[in-house]
Amino acid sequence: MKELEIEVSLSYKFSGITAQNGNIDWSVLPLDALVFYRLPKFRFGGGLTYHLSPQLKGSGVASDLNAKYKDAAGLVLQADYRFTEKFAAGLRYTNVTYKADSVSPSVFASTPRPTASASSLPGAFDLRGMTSRSG
Repeated sequence: MKELEIEVSLSYKFSGITAQNGNIDWSVLPLDALVFYRLPKFRFGGGLTYHLSPQLKGSGVASDLNAKYKDAAGLVLQADYRFTEKFAAGLRYTNVTYKADSVSPSVFASTPRPTASASSLPGAFDLRGMTSRSG
């Protein structure tokens, strides 16, 4: 069994707030590179994330809201429990600070801050070597 593993992934993350009169959507492309130490049932790791094209965009009454942030680097930590050789579940912690590149304020929505920090602790699922993340 391998004790060290390297994982590199590019994903698309999005989140939104939906209302009758408009939506506000957040999207980003995280590029992650992690090194894991693997035990028989557990896997622990950490590494770097680089978030490409982060943006906040409004529609409807918030259609004039548009904030684009500079690409940003951050930290990723992850721990998994392996149920079988082909299925694992765990938690992933991500911490990134974004700096605004351009911000177009909205009359109906509060103006985004020029610097924003984001931390998340979503789940992580691994099935037969293909990894998918929630959150």
